[in-house]
Amino acid sequence: KLMAQNEVELYLVFSRIRSMEAADLRQRNQALATRCLNFASGVLDLCEQFPAGAVPRAIALQVSRSAGSIGANLEEAFGSYSRPEFAYCTNIAKREAREARYWLRLVSLRRWNLDERLAPLLTESDELVRILTVIVKKVQAPKPPSEL
Repeated sequence: KLMAQNEVELYLVFSRIRSMEAADLRQRNQALATRCLNFASGVLDLCEQFPAGAVPRAIALQVSRSAGSIGANLEEAFGSYSRPEFAYCTNIAKREAREARYWLRLVSLRRWNLDERLAPLLTESDELVRILTVIVKKVQAPKPPSEL
């Protein structure tokens, strides 16, 4: 009977730990989703400062689409049904972050006097690429036998 009671206590401890881990994961997911949303909003604000013309308009469309797709694909990943689906959607978000970074770098070469607004967005795009790369690598790594 003592063994059964210890097993129940151990189960309750593990349940609490899992619950705390799930809450922590939800908080981290929400923080990342908020960063992506703020990044996309900052890119849209930047695009509104582009000079008039066909080239700035084309670049604005590209950078705004890729920046907005980061968070959209991440939200889809958070709603995924399986680990491979999560990895797939997160990998798309990572690729969109890389694309947004490319377009922002191109904007910096155009010399449109937007450096003050552009610098933090370039930094954030680098950080988002790094964060998403780590997530994809962790998710795609084989699970240890204890987690199967």
